[in-house]
Amino acid sequence: MEVNGHRIRPEEYLRGADLYWSNLDGATLIGATLNGANLYGANINGASLGGADFGGTTLVGANMRESSLVGADLTGATMCGAHLTDASFVDADLGGVTLVGADLTNANFTRARLDGTTLAGAVLTGALFKEANLYAASLVAVNATDTSFIGAYMSAANLATANLRGANLYQANLEIANLQGAVADNETVWPDEFDPEAAGVIFE
Repeated sequence: MEVNGHRIRPEEYLRGADLYWSNLDGATLIGATLNGANLYGANINGASLGGADFGGTTLVGANMRESSLVGADLTGATMCGAHLTDASFVDADLGGVTLVGADLTNANFTRARLDGTTLAGAVLTGALFKEANLYAASLVAVNATDTSFIGAYMSAANLATANLRGANLYQANLEIANLQGAVADNETVWPDEFDPEAAGVIFE
């Protein structure tokens, strides 16, 4: 496959490539180097991207539904408004990534690194963050309905006004996390000995 003059294949060197609005559906770019590339609005649904380097890449509005990014490096990438439904980010590095307003419905972030990541206003419904590192991440006003944060490290995370109805935070580390104005219900699961009402959570 060739797009905008660039070969699309495993381990290809695509640093800084201009691939905006490109169609990469089903592409195989395992281990490829794409750091600094422009993938604005690109269609990358169902792609195999495990171990690829997306550091500093622009993925604003990109469609990455059902794509596999297991072990990928997305450090510092910009992914505002990206569509990541059912995508897999297991063991991926998303430190410092901007995911404002992104759709992460049912995505898998097990053991992923998301420290300092900005997810404000994102949809996390049904997503899996088991044992993920969300240290100092911004989850302000996210929709985390039925989302799993089991064993996640969320110290200093900002979950102000987040929708946590049905979310599972069992064994999550919420030390100095901000939950002021977050909304929960009787189905929300909390860490042992954690007092959500004292932390400013509203039950509805």
